[in-house]
Amino acid sequence: MRYDKALEIGQGRAEEAASLIRRWTGIKVYALCVVNQVVSRRNPDKNAGWEPVGQRSWKEIIGKRGTDGQTRYHIVIVDEGGTPKACSADVFSRAKALRMANKLPVAVFATGEGMLWKCLEDKELRNDSRYHALHVET
Repeated sequence: MRYDKALEIGQGRAEEAASLIRRWTGIKVYALCVVNQVVSRRNPDKNAGWEPVGQRSWKEIIGKRGTDGQTRYHIVIVDEGGTPKACSADVFSRAKALRMANKLPVAVFATGEGMLWKCLEDKELRNDSRYHALHVET
């Protein structure tokens, strides 16, 4: 696909993803990647064209370690290949990032593997342990 056409389509998809995060969380969001380079199968060093970011969307969080050693998280919408289409402008604590990601009405990216999936699984395990500690069978 020609670059200008891929850019037009991709920009719409990235803006739609940013709007989704904004609408459900009320935070400041940036549209990110709008096109991907298609690599020639015969010659991986050669550009074979352009394609817009994918149409489908999944939610994910990305950790960023600060100079204070604390990890803060961006809320991100990615396409089928994991290319980020939109990202929160600010970073948040793990708990706040999970609450906001929970509000987004899209599926979690990389089921069983991604950072959001792992954080949600850890939270569930903590809740289960607390429940079992409080409800000891006799």
